[in-house]
Amino acid sequence: MKIIQNKLETELKQFFINTKTKKVIIGISGGIDSAVTLAIAMHALGKENIFALLLPYKLGEISSYKNFEDAEEICKKFDVEYKKIELDNFVKPYCEIQSLNIKNSDNLLILGNTLARIRMTLLFAHANKLNGIVLGTCNLTEVLLGYETKFGDGAADVSVIGNLWKREVYELGKLYNLPESFITKKPSAELYENQSDEEEMGFSYDDAEIVLKNIIDKNNKISKNINSIDKKIIENIYNMYKNSEHKRKFMHTLLTKK
Repeated sequence: MKIIQNKLETELKQFFINTKTKKVIIGISGGIDSAVTLAIAMHALGKENIFALLLPYKLGEISSYKNFEDAEEICKKFDVEYKKIELDNFVKPYCEIQSLNIKNSDNLLILGNTLARIRMTLLFAHANKLNGIVLGTCNLTEVLLGYETKFGDGAADVSVIGNLWKREVYELGKLYNLPESFITKKPSAELYENQSDEEEMGFSYDDAEIVLKNIIDKNNKISKNINSIDKKIIENIYNMYKNSEHKRKFMHTLLTKK
C-alpha cells in the first residue's frame, strides 16, 4: 500500500500543478473515504492548498453528531481551513416546490440524490469562488456498483480514490494513522435517517469486491459459485454493476457517425 500511497500523492500533486488552480475543495462527511482523500491531499499539496466543506443535513437526525464531530476532528488534525454549511435551508424550499414529502419512504431515493447534488453544487460553487478544483471521494467498489449519485457525489474534477477498493481505502486510512473511529464505524452516506450502506445494498463491501473482481476477470460475465457467497447476493451485485453502466460514462452522444 505504501507504493499506492506514494503514487496517489504524486499524481494528485502533478494534476494540481497542471490545472494551475489555487485550491482543492473537498467535502468532509466524517467517513473513511473523505478522510483518506483529505489525507492524500494534505500530504500531496499541503494544508494551505486545501479548503474543506462540512455539509450536514438535519444534524442529529439524519447527519449524526458523531460523524460531524469526526469531520471537524480530521480537519483540525490536518489544520486545514474548513466551513460548515447546514443543508436544511436548501432542501426545505426544494421539497416544497416539488411537493415532496420527505417523510414518505417512497421519496427516500429522490431525497438522497437531491442531498448529494446540493452538496456537489456547493462544492463547485466554492471551487469557482476560490479558483479551485473539486476532489471526488468515491471508491472503486461504489463506482462499479453505481452506488453514487450521478452528478452528485459521483461528480468531481479528479477522482482521488476511484481506483481503490473499499478495503484498500481502509488500509490507507491505517497507513495515514487516521483516528480509530474512521476505521471502525459503519459506512453510511447519511442520505436519510439510520441509513447504512451495507444494509441498504444487502451485502458487504468485501463480498462486493470479490464478485466485482470475478465479473471483471470474466469479461463482464459472472460465475454462479464464488467463495460460498449466496447466489442471490451474487446476482444482486451483478445487476447493480450492469444497470449502472451509464453512471460510468460521462454522457451518451447520438450521431457518433455522420
